[in-house]
Amino acid sequence: MVKRIPFLHLLAGFLALSACSNRSLKRNARVALLQGDGERAARFYEDALDRDPGDARLRRGLGEAWLLVARDRSQDGDDKPSDWSRSARELERGVSDTASRRLLSEARLGMAKALARAGDTDQAVRGLEKELDSDPRAIAARNFLAILVDRRGEGDHAEELFLQNAAIDSSDADAWFNLALVEWGRGRRLEAADHMLHASRLDPKDPEILLWLERISKGLGGAEK
Repeated sequence: MVKRIPFLHLLAGFLALSACSNRSLKRNARVALLQGDGERAARFYEDALDRDPGDARLRRGLGEAWLLVARDRSQDGDDKPSDWSRSARELERGVSDTASRRLLSEARLGMAKALARAGDTDQAVRGLEKELDSDPRAIAARNFLAILVDRRGEGDHAEELFLQNAAIDSSDADAWFNLALVEWGRGRRLEAADHMLHASRLDPKDPEILLWLERISKGLGGAEK
């Protein structure tokens, strides 16, 4: 007579094996993430999520893995909006903490830049405005939003956004630099010179700031002759 293994014993064994397998997937995912291999980490996280779709920490890990992939592609200019958006989607569904919030902000900003390069400025602007609604102190997002609206000829709006960044962080050289460029483009040369001089004091070694400071100074000198 063949002895049958009780069903509950089989079930317990299966669950134990499954839990062990999931722990192995999580461990492999974390190792791949630490090694900077985003695509490999994403595969492990996706497999782990198939077994435990409600794990917010796995969602966060998958979002970070896709963020690594997007960063790598952006170095060669090969990133697409979808590279960043899939990271943002997972991070939005993952654990909500300060570190996750920074990663999400980076993903949304990267997506906006990729959209702008692809010629979809309107969607990039909407995405940045959404980011500022959720985090009013997102300086990098506001800075890029101001650049985009300035390109669309909305100088007053751009000026307001750069001033908001300067109010949040008065030591933000980029805010004063970009504010100077807005004023220069609008023909307000004295205001542009004042802002660029302030930017140079905050970051005296930045070559672009120094180049524009010299250019604006020469423009002022020519206007006085």
